[in-house]
Amino acid sequence: MKDRHKDHRQPNRQAKGRSLKEFGELSVAEKEILQGADLGKAIFVGIKDPNQFKRPEEKSQANVVRADFLRFLILGGDENTPIHEWGIRVYCAWVTGDLDLQFCEIPKPFALDLCVLEGEINLVHAQAKSIRLNGSMIHSLNGDGLRCSGGIFLKRWFYSYAGIRLVGAQIDGSLECSGGRFATHGARSAIDLDITTITGSLHLNWDSHLGSLTRFQAEGAVRLGGAKIGGDLDCQGGLFNNPDEFSIVADGAEVGGAAKFTSAHEHSGPILVDGQPLKFQSFGTIRLVCAHIKGDLEFFGADLSANNGHALFCDSAIVGRRLLFRESPQEGYIFPISVRGQISLNGATVGILVDDFEIWGKASALDLDNFRYDRFAAVSPTNVEKRIEWLMHQRSDYLEDNFTPQPWQHLADVYERAGRDEEAKITRIKMRTLQRKARWRNKNGLLRVWAFLTTRFDWLLGVLVGYGYRPWRSVWSLLMIWLVSALVFHIAGNFGQIVPADSKIVSDQNIPEQCKINLASLSGPPTESEADKIARHTFTVQLNNSANASLPWPILCKRLLLASFVTFSPALYSLDILVPLLDLRMKSQWTERLSDNEFSWGQLLRAWRWTEIFCGLFLSLILAASVSGITKKN
Repeated sequence: MKDRHKDHRQPNRQAKGRSLKEFGELSVAEKEILQGADLGKAIFVGIKDPNQFKRPEEKSQANVVRADFLRFLILGGDENTPIHEWGIRVYCAWVTGDLDLQFCEIPKPFALDLCVLEGEINLVHAQAKSIRLNGSMIHSLNGDGLRCSGGIFLKRWFYSYAGIRLVGAQIDGSLECSGGRFATHGARSAIDLDITTITGSLHLNWDSHLGSLTRFQAEGAVRLGGAKIGGDLDCQGGLFNNPDEFSIVADGAEVGGAAKFTSAHEHSGPILVDGQPLKFQSFGTIRLVCAHIKGDLEFFGADLSANNGHALFCDSAIVGRRLLFRESPQEGYIFPISVRGQISLNGATVGILVDDFEIWGKASALDLDNFRYDRFAAVSPTNVEKRIEWLMHQRSDYLEDNFTPQPWQHLADVYERAGRDEEAKITRIKMRTLQRKARWRNKNGLLRVWAFLTTRFDWLLGVLVGYGYRPWRSVWSLLMIWLVSALVFHIAGNFGQIVPADSKIVSDQNIPEQCKINLASLSGPPTESEADKIARHTFTVQLNNSANASLPWPILCKRLLLASFVTFSPALYSLDILVPLLDLRMKSQWTERLSDNEFSWGQLLRAWRWTEIFCGLFLSLILAASVSGITKKN
């Protein structure tokens, strides 16, 4: 009965790959690693002098190590093979096979520095303390869903043949890729960190060690879509090469610090290679759509180039502090910027815009619709002519058929907040001018004709009152019309073309005929005859009761006219006609001399008067609308 219920389980049975006995005869390198596994010291495989070590160039009996054997040690060995609390630290090994650690809980940190790993490193949904592969050459790394409580180090001379994937990984520390090289042979991207969370910084920058400088290189896309980075995204001096597509894709990424796409530099100045700054270079589009960068977004010393149109695509991005698009962020140092392609900032929001005007001009075109910034930095150009030229560098359709007023309105708002009202007015006038020109361009047929005609009124607003921002222009226009018309009526009065509107004055027998010749100027007869002289003397005697001297006709005629008669004044007559609701008793007392002829100077003078009335009414309405702010509305 006891035999029937005998327990067939073997004592101390372990899973496959978790017992040292399974590996049989160990290689020289494996024995060397095994001997130092419990000591916590660095193990230099096949290296006699620890000061003269490097990554192996070929496989040999002295350096070859099976990946399964390393897996056994990384997972903690067995009861007969204890591993030091510091984990294993192997240098210069040649690892054969895939290092499969998927779904594993790795109890201690491990480091495989300056090693060659022929196969894939699989860390899918693994849990690790810290991972270091500095200077190693691997086929690929797949760590989707990895949970690492420390940092991951893929630094200086690290090379991945088919890229790395850490999609959805959680890294409680930094991901250090400084000086690494990442290729995409058969992979979708060089580095794929979509929806990865990194509590520290992501370093894709240059590295210096023992006087040797190495540059980060990605030969394919670097994907950061939806990633969360607690510190900086540091790409100083990096090379991102994916010419026909995206070099960096960080749509929806969150960066707690700064995003640095800049030349390599330190506090003491730029890092030089052969006397030239080590520039950040991107051959392909940098895409930061809907990214949220809480610190600065920096591009000084950058070389941006793309074959697909956009060198930089930052639509709807949010930058908490500064957008640095400038060649001289540090006093005394120049970091040249080159741009080949378009720059799109549609819907982007930044705190402070720190830029050089000349840099924007290097882009083939700008997309600035709904681009918002709080203010310009003190070192940024604020000259309104330069800023208008900056906005004129937008895509042609943004300035013509599909004109977008927002960039112009926002620039004017920024000027107003800075107390620079004149620059704001100049900007708004330029916006309205472009808006008017674009209004009829995208119409066809009769709609195009109608739009063209309606924009003529808008053109008049621009000329006469600067769309409401230059109301004094209409005052000058009224003044010029008044003076010109006064001159015209003065000449007309001297030639007898202005007559009283009341016919009783002309037929009054008490008024000498000599005065009626020209009642506007009261100059009397053009050539005085003897009869005229006798008449002037006679009327003088009647008025003064003195025959000592005859009064001149102008004085004599004024005294002889009716008391209610208003003497003609060209200036007052022109002003009375020009200004609505003004009554100087001129336009009611005087009119043009008309004749029955088909054409007369009086008819031409009447047309001039009607024109002045219309201009006065129109300009007065425009002035009132300008002062009230009606014409400033779009």
